[in-house]
Amino acid sequence: MRCEMTDVFGCFPGSATCLSIGLQKARVLVLALGITACGGGERQLTGPDGAGPDSFNSLTVHLALEPSDSELADALGWAEGVPHTEVHLLRNGSATWEVATVDAKGELALDGLLPGRYLLYAGRRPTAEEAVSLGQMRAFGGGRTFDLVGDAEIDLLLGSDRASGLVISEVNGATPPPWEVDGSYYDGLYIEIFNNSVTTRFLDGLVIGVAYPYGTYDSDHTPCSVSQTVRSDPSGLFTRWAIAFPGAGGEHPIQPGEARVVAISAINHTPVHPELVDLSGADFEIGGGRNADNPAVPNMLQRGLEPWYASFFLPVNSILFLSDPIDLQSQPIAFRGTDGSGYVRAVAEGLHDVTAFKAIWPDRNLEYPPCIPMVHSSFDRYEGGLFEIGFGVSDPTQSLQRVLLRIDGGRPVLDTNTSAVDFVFAEQTPGRIP
Repeated sequence: MRCEMTDVFGCFPGSATCLSIGLQKARVLVLALGITACGGGERQLTGPDGAGPDSFNSLTVHLALEPSDSELADALGWAEGVPHTEVHLLRNGSATWEVATVDAKGELALDGLLPGRYLLYAGRRPTAEEAVSLGQMRAFGGGRTFDLVGDAEIDLLLGSDRASGLVISEVNGATPPPWEVDGSYYDGLYIEIFNNSVTTRFLDGLVIGVAYPYGTYDSDHTPCSVSQTVRSDPSGLFTRWAIAFPGAGGEHPIQPGEARVVAISAINHTPVHPELVDLSGADFEIGGGRNADNPAVPNMLQRGLEPWYASFFLPVNSILFLSDPIDLQSQPIAFRGTDGSGYVRAVAEGLHDVTAFKAIWPDRNLEYPPCIPMVHSSFDRYEGGLFEIGFGVSDPTQSLQRVLLRIDGGRPVLDTNTSAVDFVFAEQTPGRIP
């Protein structure tokens, strides 16, 4: 099992200079509330916008599995609700997730909450005893962003893992301090693709893309109203940036339990900075950075309406996806952004995996609140939150990695239902699953 989340990073929404000046490492302490489930109690949760005790509200949360998982719920004894599960709650503008645990019926009552926009997620894996009844370890997760304007009740449905197909298993979005490498250094970044299925797959022609919007915060420049339709569209994702694996079919197999690394530059990056990694053994590279291409490593192919930027490997306010072949140049424009740029639809039927990540800036999210939703829940149940306070860089030894769910016959199986509970920060392991 990979380690618990400790380091986090993010980016100021809408900032054109953010990615050029890098990301800063931050340590975030997650504090338990010490709340007794359904027990009420007085708490003073103050807000940076000055909201006071006169506007306190209550919130009741009930966790249950999706109706389609009713047989699983019965087998686990969770018919009334998902029991003894941690609920993570963050008020927009706050720096710390509040953590509390639901009772045996999957219920939790919170009092003394200030009004505002809240992020809420929960994830549950059966205990060893519960897993025996299923014959294997499973995972369930889900989340929601909502506005609290009075006393409220929320039924949060948790979806089950989807342990099949090709998935994005690791995203290295960490860069070394710019003052130590003479500017921002993106060439050491990479994305890892993993075969989470039981059959051999082929990467030939498959597309890695970044979906619109590249940042999902309400502002005068990019109001949520403009992107509401595409963010809630179950028919597909919208993109103008894409790269494709080379090969015409059958040239690049990936066996069950294997990983493949796509690097910006497939070279040894440790001479640039000692905390970077040696990517000379990467399986593919994009090239075009400050370093020469590795002639022994196949190059990815540009398939977007404009070139893929190295900074897209930074999982900040972004939706990354893996899809069947799609040539954006030949597709009709399905949507135009506020600047007139066109976006092509990557149809839902062709999507293999979608990961969504959101930067959380406590001091600025009040002015730039997150849009609801970031992406349709049929693609990703809830985006992972990346925490940051200030500009700078993140720990270059860390990456975002999918959690190992179980081992089937020696084959790793990764958790793939909800970005918020699927990914943790851990030491980089390009090309392998610890």
